[in-house]
Amino acid sequence: MKHYRNMTALAFGVLAGTAIFAGGKTVAADTLDTEIAGAGIAVALNDYTAGVATEAETQATDISTLIPQQSAEEAQQQAAQASKDKENKYFEDIAITSVTGDDYVNVRKKPSTESKVVGKVYSNCGAVILETTEDGWYKVRSGNVTGYIKADYFVTGSEAEDYALDAGYVIANMNDTGIRVRTKPTTESEVVTNVYQNEHYVIKKFSKDGSWVKIKMKKPDGEGSMSGWVSADFVDVTIDMDTAITLKEEKAMQEAILAEQQREAEAAQAAIDAQQQEQQNQSNTSVNYNSSSSSSSSSSSSSSSSSSSNSSYSKPATSNSSSSSSSSSSSSSSSSSSSSSSSGSAAAVVAYAKQFLGNPYVYGGSSLTNGTDCSGFTMSVYKHFGYSLNRSSYTQVYNGASVSTGNLQAGDLVFYKYGGNSISHVAIYIGGGQIIHASTEETGIIISGVGSPCAARRIMN
Repeated sequence: MKHYRNMTALAFGVLAGTAIFAGGKTVAADTLDTEIAGAGIAVALNDYTAGVATEAETQATDISTLIPQQSAEEAQQQAAQASKDKENKYFEDIAITSVTGDDYVNVRKKPSTESKVVGKVYSNCGAVILETTEDGWYKVRSGNVTGYIKADYFVTGSEAEDYALDAGYVIANMNDTGIRVRTKPTTESEVVTNVYQNEHYVIKKFSKDGSWVKIKMKKPDGEGSMSGWVSADFVDVTIDMDTAITLKEEKAMQEAILAEQQREAEAAQAAIDAQQQEQQNQSNTSVNYNSSSSSSSSSSSSSSSSSSSNSSYSKPATSNSSSSSSSSSSSSSSSSSSSSSSSGSAAAVVAYAKQFLGNPYVYGGSSLTNGTDCSGFTMSVYKHFGYSLNRSSYTQVYNGASVSTGNLQAGDLVFYKYGGNSISHVAIYIGGGQIIHASTEETGIIISGVGSPCAARRIMN
Protein backbone atom coordinates (compact mmCIF):
# COMPACT_ATOMS: atom_id res chain seq x y z
CA MET A 1 0.00 0.00 0.00
CA LYS A 2 2.91 2.31 0.73
CA HIS A 3 4.28 1.66 -2.74
CA TYR A 4 1.03 2.80 -4.34
CA ARG A 5 0.85 5.92 -2.25
CA ASN A 6 4.35 6.83 -3.46
CA MET A 7 3.35 6.26 -7.07
CA THR A 8 0.35 8.49 -6.61
CA ALA A 9 2.56 11.21 -5.23
CA LEU A 10 4.89 10.70 -8.08
CA ALA A 11 2.15 11.11 -10.64
CA PHE A 12 1.12 14.34 -8.99
CA GLY A 13 4.72 15.55 -8.92
CA VAL A 14 5.29 14.84 -12.57
CA LEU A 15 2.18 16.61 -13.67
CA ALA A 16 2.86 19.51 -11.39
CA GLY A 17 6.42 19.83 -12.72
CA THR A 18 5.14 19.83 -16.26
CA ALA A 19 2.64 22.52 -15.50
CA ILE A 20 5.27 24.70 -13.89
CA PHE A 21 7.61 24.10 -16.74
CA ALA A 22 5.06 25.06 -19.37
CA GLY A 23 4.12 28.07 -17.33
CA GLY A 24 7.74 29.18 -17.23
CA LYS A 25 7.99 29.17 -20.99
CA THR A 26 4.79 31.19 -21.26
CA VAL A 27 6.06 33.79 -18.83
CA ALA A 28 9.28 34.09 -20.87
CA ALA A 29 7.28 34.78 -24.00
CA ASP A 30 5.21 37.39 -22.23
CA THR A 31 8.32 39.33 -21.27
CA LEU A 32 9.24 40.15 -24.86
CA ASP A 33 9.24 43.92 -25.50
CA THR A 34 7.52 44.04 -28.88
CA GLU A 35 4.36 42.61 -30.35
CA ILE A 36 6.34 41.41 -33.46
CA ALA A 37 8.77 39.40 -31.37
CA GLY A 38 5.87 37.88 -29.49
CA ALA A 39 4.04 37.01 -32.66
CA GLY A 40 7.17 35.58 -34.24
CA ILE A 41 7.55 32.85 -31.64
CA ALA A 42 3.84 32.14 -31.15
CA VAL A 43 3.72 29.13 -33.49
CA ALA A 44 6.92 27.65 -32.10
CA LEU A 45 5.72 28.15 -28.54
CA ASN A 46 2.34 26.57 -29.30
CA ASP A 47 4.03 23.59 -30.92
CA TYR A 48 6.33 23.25 -27.94
CA THR A 49 3.60 23.43 -25.29
CA ALA A 50 1.45 21.01 -27.28
CA GLY A 51 4.32 18.57 -27.30
CA VAL A 52 4.85 18.95 -23.59
CA ALA A 53 1.12 18.39 -22.94
CA THR A 54 1.12 15.23 -25.06
CA GLU A 55 4.14 13.92 -23.19
CA ALA A 56 2.51 14.75 -19.84
CA GLU A 57 -0.70 12.97 -20.83
CA THR A 58 1.27 9.91 -21.86
CA GLN A 59 3.17 9.88 -18.57
CA ALA A 60 -0.06 10.33 -16.59
CA THR A 61 -1.74 7.52 -18.52
CA ASP A 62 1.19 5.18 -17.96
CA ILE A 63 1.34 5.99 -14.27
CA SER A 64 -2.43 5.66 -13.79
CA THR A 65 -2.19 1.99 -14.69
CA LEU A 66 -0.07 1.52 -11.58
CA ILE A 67 -2.58 3.22 -9.25
CA PRO A 68 -5.09 0.72 -7.76
CA GLN A 69 -8.67 1.26 -8.90
CA GLN A 70 -11.47 1.64 -6.33
CA SER A 71 -12.90 -1.74 -5.42
CA ALA A 72 -16.61 -2.50 -5.56
CA GLU A 73 -16.63 -2.77 -1.77
CA GLU A 74 -15.02 0.65 -1.38
CA ALA A 75 -17.50 2.15 -3.81
CA GLN A 76 -20.35 0.61 -1.85
CA GLN A 77 -18.97 1.99 1.41
CA GLN A 78 -18.64 5.46 -0.11
CA ALA A 79 -22.21 5.30 -1.41
CA ALA A 80 -23.45 4.20 2.01
CA GLN A 81 -21.58 7.05 3.67
CA ALA A 82 -22.99 9.54 1.17
CA SER A 83 -26.47 8.21 1.89
CA LYS A 84 -25.88 8.48 5.63
CA ASP A 85 -24.67 12.06 5.25
CA LYS A 86 -28.04 12.92 3.72
CA GLU A 87 -29.99 11.31 6.57
CA ASN A 88 -31.91 13.51 8.95
CA LYS A 89 -29.87 13.92 12.13
CA TYR A 90 -32.95 13.15 14.20
CA PHE A 91 -33.20 9.69 12.65
CA GLU A 92 -29.57 8.65 12.32
CA ASP A 93 -29.85 6.38 15.38
CA ILE A 94 -33.59 5.69 15.28
CA ALA A 95 -35.03 2.30 14.34
CA ILE A 96 -38.70 1.36 13.99
CA THR A 97 -39.81 -2.23 14.30
CA SER A 98 -41.50 -3.87 11.34
CA VAL A 99 -43.35 -6.95 12.60
CA THR A 100 -46.37 -8.65 11.06
CA GLY A 101 -49.73 -8.10 12.76
CA ASP A 102 -49.81 -8.66 16.51
CA ASP A 103 -46.54 -10.60 16.49
CA TYR A 104 -43.58 -9.49 18.57
CA VAL A 105 -39.82 -9.89 18.61
CA ASN A 106 -37.79 -10.91 21.65
CA VAL A 107 -35.15 -8.52 22.95
CA ARG A 108 -32.16 -10.55 24.14
CA LYS A 109 -29.35 -9.95 26.59
CA LYS A 110 -26.69 -10.90 24.01
CA PRO A 111 -26.66 -11.00 20.18
CA SER A 112 -27.72 -14.64 19.95
CA THR A 113 -31.03 -16.47 19.62
CA GLU A 114 -29.85 -18.66 22.51
CA SER A 115 -29.43 -15.68 24.82
CA LYS A 116 -31.79 -14.76 27.65
CA VAL A 117 -34.93 -12.78 26.72
CA VAL A 118 -35.08 -9.44 28.55
CA GLY A 119 -38.10 -7.90 26.84
CA LYS A 120 -40.49 -7.88 23.91
CA VAL A 121 -41.15 -5.35 21.17
CA TYR A 122 -44.21 -5.19 18.94
CA SER A 123 -44.66 -3.63 15.51
CA ASN A 124 -44.28 0.13 15.01
CA CYS A 125 -42.30 0.63 18.21
CA GLY A 126 -39.35 3.01 18.33
CA ALA A 127 -35.83 2.27 19.51
CA VAL A 128 -32.45 4.00 19.71
CA ILE A 129 -29.59 2.07 18.11
CA LEU A 130 -26.63 1.90 20.49
CA GLU A 131 -24.38 -0.30 18.37
CA THR A 132 -24.39 -2.63 15.37
CA THR A 133 -22.71 -6.04 15.38
CA GLU A 134 -20.94 -7.60 12.42
CA ASP A 135 -23.42 -10.48 12.24
CA GLY A 136 -26.51 -8.31 11.82
CA TRP A 137 -27.76 -7.46 15.30
CA TYR A 138 -28.65 -4.08 16.76
CA LYS A 139 -28.11 -3.26 20.39
CA VAL A 140 -31.05 -0.98 21.16
CA ARG A 141 -32.66 0.97 23.96
CA SER A 142 -36.45 1.09 23.86
CA GLY A 143 -38.48 2.15 26.87
CA ASN A 144 -37.06 0.36 29.90
CA VAL A 145 -35.47 -2.35 27.77
CA THR A 146 -31.87 -2.50 26.56
CA GLY A 147 -30.75 -5.50 24.54
CA TYR A 148 -30.17 -7.05 21.13
CA ILE A 149 -32.56 -7.60 18.21
CA LYS A 150 -31.87 -8.82 14.68
CA ALA A 151 -31.55 -5.83 12.35
CA ASP A 152 -33.93 -7.53 9.89
CA TYR A 153 -36.87 -6.54 12.10
CA PHE A 154 -36.20 -2.79 11.82
CA VAL A 155 -36.45 0.01 9.31
CA THR A 156 -33.94 2.83 9.69
CA GLY A 157 -32.71 6.04 8.10
CA SER A 158 -34.92 7.74 5.53
CA GLU A 159 -37.38 4.82 5.56
CA ALA A 160 -37.90 5.24 9.31
CA GLU A 161 -38.18 9.01 8.85
CA ASP A 162 -40.83 8.70 6.14
CA TYR A 163 -42.84 6.24 8.20
CA ALA A 164 -42.71 8.34 11.38
CA LEU A 165 -43.66 11.53 9.53
CA ASP A 166 -46.54 9.86 7.68
CA ALA A 167 -47.88 8.37 10.92
CA GLY A 168 -47.64 11.67 12.80
CA TYR A 169 -45.12 10.40 15.37
CA VAL A 170 -42.67 13.32 15.01
CA ILE A 171 -43.49 16.18 17.35
CA ALA A 172 -42.19 19.76 17.40
CA ASN A 173 -41.96 21.23 20.90
CA MET A 174 -41.58 25.01 20.80
CA ASN A 175 -38.71 26.18 23.04
CA ASP A 176 -39.22 29.93 22.64
CA THR A 177 -42.14 32.33 22.50
CA GLY A 178 -43.50 34.33 19.58
CA ILE A 179 -41.90 32.06 16.97
CA ARG A 180 -42.78 33.08 13.41
CA VAL A 181 -44.50 30.55 11.15
CA ARG A 182 -43.72 31.17 7.48
CA THR A 183 -45.08 30.06 4.12
CA LYS A 184 -41.68 28.79 2.96
CA PRO A 185 -38.47 27.60 4.66
CA THR A 186 -36.74 30.96 4.45
CA THR A 187 -36.65 34.13 6.54
CA GLU A 188 -37.61 36.08 3.41
CA SER A 189 -41.03 34.42 3.12
CA GLU A 190 -44.34 35.67 4.49
CA VAL A 191 -45.20 35.24 8.18
CA VAL A 192 -48.65 33.68 8.59
CA THR A 193 -48.88 33.33 12.38
CA ASN A 194 -46.87 32.85 15.57
CA VAL A 195 -46.47 29.89 17.90
CA TYR A 196 -45.38 29.91 21.52
CA GLN A 197 -43.25 28.15 24.10
CA ASN A 198 -44.38 24.70 25.26
CA GLU A 199 -46.84 24.33 22.38
CA HIS A 200 -46.60 21.06 20.49
CA TYR A 201 -47.29 20.35 16.83
CA VAL A 202 -47.01 17.39 14.49
CA ILE A 203 -44.10 17.75 12.05
CA LYS A 204 -45.03 17.01 8.44
CA LYS A 205 -41.68 17.57 6.77
CA PHE A 206 -38.06 18.68 7.23
CA SER A 207 -36.28 21.04 4.85
CA LYS A 208 -33.45 19.48 2.83
CA ASP A 209 -30.76 20.92 5.08
CA GLY A 210 -32.75 20.21 8.25
CA SER A 211 -32.80 23.84 9.34
CA TRP A 212 -36.60 24.18 9.03
CA VAL A 213 -39.56 22.03 10.01
CA LYS A 214 -43.02 22.09 8.50
CA ILE A 215 -45.73 21.85 11.16
CA LYS A 216 -49.48 21.33 11.12
CA MET A 217 -51.65 23.64 13.19
CA LYS A 218 -55.07 25.19 13.57
CA LYS A 219 -55.82 28.22 11.39
CA PRO A 220 -55.79 31.60 13.19
CA ASP A 221 -59.55 31.95 12.59
CA GLY A 222 -60.13 28.56 14.18
CA GLU A 223 -61.62 27.06 11.02
CA GLY A 224 -59.73 23.99 9.82
CA SER A 225 -55.97 23.44 9.78
CA MET A 226 -52.92 24.78 7.97
CA SER A 227 -49.21 24.09 7.53
CA GLY A 228 -46.24 26.39 7.92
CA TRP A 229 -42.47 26.42 8.34
CA VAL A 230 -40.65 27.11 11.61
CA SER A 231 -36.91 27.51 12.15
CA ALA A 232 -35.47 24.35 13.71
CA ASP A 233 -33.44 26.59 16.06
CA PHE A 234 -36.60 27.14 18.10
CA VAL A 235 -37.83 23.55 18.10
CA ASP A 236 -37.08 20.49 20.21
CA VAL A 237 -37.93 17.42 18.16
CA THR A 238 -39.26 14.27 19.79
CA ILE A 239 -40.36 11.00 18.20
CA ASP A 240 -43.38 9.79 20.13
CA MET A 241 -43.82 6.06 19.63
CA ASP A 242 -44.65 2.97 21.62
CA THR A 243 -41.63 1.16 23.06
CA ALA A 244 -40.56 -2.32 24.09
CA ILE A 245 -41.77 -3.79 27.37
CA THR A 246 -39.81 -5.67 30.01
CA LEU A 247 -40.93 -9.12 31.10
CA LYS A 248 -42.00 -7.59 34.41
CA GLU A 249 -44.10 -5.00 32.60
CA GLU A 250 -45.62 -7.72 30.43
CA LYS A 251 -46.57 -9.74 33.52
CA ALA A 252 -48.16 -6.68 35.11
CA MET A 253 -50.05 -6.00 31.88
CA GLN A 254 -51.36 -9.57 31.74
CA GLU A 255 -52.44 -9.36 35.37
CA ALA A 256 -54.19 -6.08 34.62
CA ILE A 257 -56.00 -7.69 31.68
CA LEU A 258 -57.17 -10.59 33.86
CA ALA A 259 -58.24 -8.21 36.63
CA GLU A 260 -60.13 -6.09 34.13
CA GLN A 261 -61.85 -9.15 32.68
CA GLN A 262 -62.79 -10.27 36.19
CA ARG A 263 -64.19 -6.83 37.03
CA GLU A 264 -66.25 -6.82 33.86
CA ALA A 265 -67.54 -10.33 34.59
CA GLU A 266 -68.45 -9.35 38.15
CA ALA A 267 -70.17 -6.19 36.93
CA ALA A 268 -72.17 -8.17 34.38
CA GLN A 269 -73.17 -10.74 37.02
CA ALA A 270 -74.11 -7.97 39.45
CA ALA A 271 -76.36 -6.44 36.79
CA ILE A 272 -78.06 -9.81 36.22
CA ASP A 273 -78.48 -10.36 39.97
CA ALA A 274 -79.93 -6.87 40.41
CA GLN A 275 -82.39 -7.41 37.59
CA GLN A 276 -83.51 -10.75 39.03
CA GLN A 277 -83.84 -9.20 42.50
CA GLU A 278 -85.95 -6.38 41.12
CA GLN A 279 -88.24 -8.84 39.36
CA GLN A 280 -88.55 -10.86 42.58
CA ASN A 281 -89.35 -7.73 44.58
CA GLN A 282 -92.04 -6.73 42.10
CA SER A 283 -93.55 -10.21 42.37
CA ASN A 284 -93.50 -10.06 46.18
CA THR A 285 -95.13 -6.64 46.14
CA SER A 286 -97.94 -7.96 43.96
CA VAL A 287 -98.50 -10.95 46.28
CA ASN A 288 -98.50 -8.72 49.37
CA TYR A 289 -100.99 -6.34 47.79
CA ASN A 290 -103.38 -9.13 46.81
CA SER A 291 -103.13 -10.67 50.28
CA SER A 292 -103.79 -7.33 51.97
CA SER A 293 -106.68 -6.59 49.65
CA SER A 294 -108.28 -9.96 50.37
CA SER A 295 -107.87 -9.53 54.12
CA SER A 296 -109.31 -6.04 54.06
CA SER A 297 -112.23 -7.15 51.94
CA SER A 298 -113.01 -9.95 54.38
CA SER A 299 -112.82 -7.54 57.30
CA SER A 300 -115.06 -5.07 55.53
CA SER A 301 -117.58 -7.79 54.79
CA SER A 302 -117.59 -8.85 58.42
CA SER A 303 -118.00 -5.27 59.55
CA SER A 304 -120.85 -4.79 57.14
CA SER A 305 -122.60 -7.87 58.48
CA SER A 306 -122.24 -6.81 62.09
CA SER A 307 -123.20 -3.21 61.40
CA SER A 308 -125.85 -3.17 58.73
CA SER A 309 -126.53 0.51 59.44
CA ASN A 310 -123.07 1.37 57.98
CA SER A 311 -123.57 0.86 54.25
CA SER A 312 -120.66 3.06 53.04
CA TYR A 313 -117.65 1.37 51.36
CA SER A 314 -114.00 2.43 51.59
CA LYS A 315 -111.22 1.10 49.30
CA PRO A 316 -108.87 -0.96 51.43
CA ALA A 317 -105.54 0.70 52.09
CA THR A 318 -102.37 -1.24 51.52
CA SER A 319 -100.73 -2.33 54.74
CA ASN A 320 -98.11 0.16 55.89
CA SER A 321 -95.71 -2.64 56.73
CA SER A 322 -96.24 -4.15 53.33
CA SER A 323 -95.70 -0.83 51.64
CA SER A 324 -92.65 -0.14 53.72
CA SER A 325 -91.25 -3.55 52.96
CA SER A 326 -91.95 -3.10 49.26
CA SER A 327 -90.42 0.35 49.29
CA SER A 328 -87.39 -0.94 51.14
CA SER A 329 -86.99 -3.81 48.70
CA SER A 330 -87.47 -1.49 45.76
CA SER A 331 -84.96 0.94 47.21
CA SER A 332 -82.50 -1.88 47.80
CA SER A 333 -83.01 -3.09 44.26
CA SER A 334 -82.56 0.42 42.91
CA SER A 335 -79.41 0.88 44.96
CA SER A 336 -78.06 -2.45 43.76
CA SER A 337 -78.93 -1.58 40.18
CA SER A 338 -77.30 1.83 40.53
CA SER A 339 -74.17 0.27 41.96
CA SER A 340 -74.10 -2.23 39.15
CA SER A 341 -74.64 0.53 36.62
CA SER A 342 -71.73 2.45 38.13
CA SER A 343 -69.48 -0.59 37.92
CA GLY A 344 -70.55 -1.41 34.40
CA SER A 345 -70.57 2.18 33.13
CA ALA A 346 -66.84 2.22 32.44
CA ALA A 347 -67.34 -0.70 30.07
CA ALA A 348 -70.18 1.25 28.47
CA VAL A 349 -67.88 4.25 27.97
CA VAL A 350 -65.30 2.04 26.26
CA ALA A 351 -67.94 0.36 24.08
CA TYR A 352 -69.37 3.74 23.10
CA ALA A 353 -65.95 5.20 22.30
CA LYS A 354 -65.07 2.22 20.09
CA GLN A 355 -68.03 2.99 17.83
CA PHE A 356 -66.04 5.91 16.42
CA LEU A 357 -62.84 4.04 15.53
CA GLY A 358 -61.45 5.23 12.22
CA ASN A 359 -63.35 8.52 12.22
CA PRO A 360 -61.30 11.61 11.31
CA TYR A 361 -59.04 13.74 13.47
CA VAL A 362 -59.69 17.47 13.13
CA TYR A 363 -57.67 19.91 15.19
CA GLY A 364 -60.04 21.99 17.32
CA GLY A 365 -63.00 19.73 16.48
CA SER A 366 -65.30 17.85 18.85
CA SER A 367 -67.57 15.89 16.50
CA LEU A 368 -67.24 12.15 17.02
CA THR A 369 -68.38 11.51 13.46
CA ASN A 370 -67.13 14.46 11.40
CA GLY A 371 -63.84 15.10 13.20
CA THR A 372 -62.39 15.79 16.62
CA ASP A 373 -59.07 16.33 18.33
CA CYS A 374 -57.89 14.40 21.39
CA SER A 375 -59.62 16.44 24.09
CA GLY A 376 -62.72 16.94 21.97
CA PHE A 377 -62.96 13.16 21.71
CA THR A 378 -62.77 12.51 25.45
CA MET A 379 -65.10 15.42 26.18
CA SER A 380 -67.75 14.25 23.70
CA VAL A 381 -67.61 10.62 24.80
CA TYR A 382 -68.18 11.52 28.44
CA LYS A 383 -70.82 14.11 27.53
CA HIS A 384 -72.89 11.21 26.19
CA PHE A 385 -72.97 9.82 29.74
CA GLY A 386 -73.82 13.13 31.38
CA TYR A 387 -70.32 14.22 32.42
CA SER A 388 -69.01 17.69 31.61
CA LEU A 389 -65.26 17.84 30.97
CA ASN A 390 -63.01 20.81 30.30
CA ARG A 391 -62.17 21.46 26.64
CA SER A 392 -58.38 21.09 26.50
CA SER A 393 -56.11 18.21 27.47
CA TYR A 394 -54.16 20.33 29.93
CA THR A 395 -57.36 21.40 31.73
CA GLN A 396 -59.07 18.00 31.65
CA VAL A 397 -56.36 16.85 34.03
CA TYR A 398 -58.35 18.73 36.70
CA ASN A 399 -61.54 16.75 36.03
CA GLY A 400 -62.41 13.70 38.11
CA ALA A 401 -60.13 12.15 40.71
CA SER A 402 -56.41 11.52 40.44
CA VAL A 403 -55.33 7.87 40.12
CA SER A 404 -51.96 6.20 39.80
CA THR A 405 -50.85 5.40 36.27
CA GLY A 406 -49.96 1.97 37.62
CA ASN A 407 -53.54 1.34 38.77
CA LEU A 408 -55.55 2.19 35.68
CA GLN A 409 -59.11 1.02 35.06
CA ALA A 410 -61.14 1.08 31.87
CA GLY A 411 -62.63 4.52 31.34
CA ASP A 412 -59.80 6.43 33.02
CA LEU A 413 -58.36 9.44 31.22
CA VAL A 414 -54.61 9.22 30.62
CA PHE A 415 -52.45 12.24 29.82
CA TYR A 416 -49.17 12.73 27.99
CA LYS A 417 -46.40 15.31 27.61
CA TYR A 418 -44.37 15.64 24.42
CA GLY A 419 -41.00 16.99 25.45
CA GLY A 420 -42.26 20.09 27.25
CA ASN A 421 -43.61 20.73 30.72
CA SER A 422 -47.29 20.94 29.82
CA ILE A 423 -49.79 18.21 29.00
CA SER A 424 -50.57 18.07 25.30
CA HIS A 425 -52.50 14.83 24.71
CA VAL A 426 -55.29 12.86 26.39
CA ALA A 427 -56.80 9.43 25.75
CA ILE A 428 -59.26 6.96 27.29
CA TYR A 429 -57.81 3.82 28.82
CA ILE A 430 -59.76 0.76 27.61
CA GLY A 431 -57.99 -1.95 29.59
CA GLY A 432 -55.39 -4.50 28.58
CA GLY A 433 -52.64 -1.91 28.31
CA GLN A 434 -54.44 -0.05 25.50
CA ILE A 435 -55.99 3.35 24.90
CA ILE A 436 -58.45 4.79 22.41
CA HIS A 437 -57.77 8.34 21.24
CA ALA A 438 -57.99 10.86 18.45
CA SER A 439 -54.34 10.65 17.45
CA THR A 440 -53.40 12.53 14.27
CA GLU A 441 -54.92 13.63 10.96
CA GLU A 442 -53.27 10.65 9.31
CA THR A 443 -54.61 8.02 11.70
CA GLY A 444 -57.84 9.51 13.04
CA ILE A 445 -59.36 7.76 16.06
CA ILE A 446 -57.32 4.66 16.85
CA ILE A 447 -56.46 2.12 19.53
CA SER A 448 -52.81 1.88 20.57
CA GLY A 449 -50.59 0.92 23.48
CA VAL A 450 -50.88 2.99 26.65
CA GLY A 451 -47.17 3.91 26.56
CA SER A 452 -45.96 6.09 29.43
CA PRO A 453 -48.66 8.54 30.53
CA CYS A 454 -47.67 11.31 32.93
CA ALA A 455 -51.03 11.43 34.75
CA ALA A 456 -54.43 9.75 34.99
CA ARG A 457 -57.89 10.81 36.18
CA ARG A 458 -60.94 8.71 37.05
CA ILE A 459 -64.15 10.35 35.91
CA MET A 460 -66.52 7.61 37.09
CA ASN A 461 -66.16 6.35 40.67
